[in-house]
Amino acid sequence: MLLAIAFWGLNSLQEARLHGDTPEVCRIILEQNPLLIKRFGHLREERFQAGESCVFADPAHRGCTEGVYTYAVCGSRAEGIIKAAWVREPGANGSLYILSLQILGQRPVGIGPSHPATPVERRFRPAPPLVPGGPVGEA
Repeated sequence: MLLAIAFWGLNSLQEARLHGDTPEVCRIILEQNPLLIKRFGHLREERFQAGESCVFADPAHRGCTEGVYTYAVCGSRAEGIIKAAWVREPGANGSLYILSLQILGQRPVGIGPSHPATPVERRFRPAPPLVPGGPVGEA
């Protein structure tokens, strides 16, 4: 158990060293993007997919860092996958620019009851008591 926790902590540190705060900054930009708000509604959840994302330094462009990040998003209208290509200027507070967005697998959020509908109960009036000799009141 301790080995698993230590591995998870080491992996998280490596992830933080590799990406820094860039996934969080990118997520904030996505939340405010008018195109995404129009397509997905207001975003409720954006999960960074580290296994489907990449980062590399580009020394040809003054040491900028570039990458493609993948997010699984769920909004008030739809859910899907967003791939964001970005570039970040060098330095701890370098500006981040989203170069392009690709929307994959967009599907509407299911609107409906979370439980199956129950059948309507049919209620009948109680049957009149059977009296020998015909209906009540006849003699």
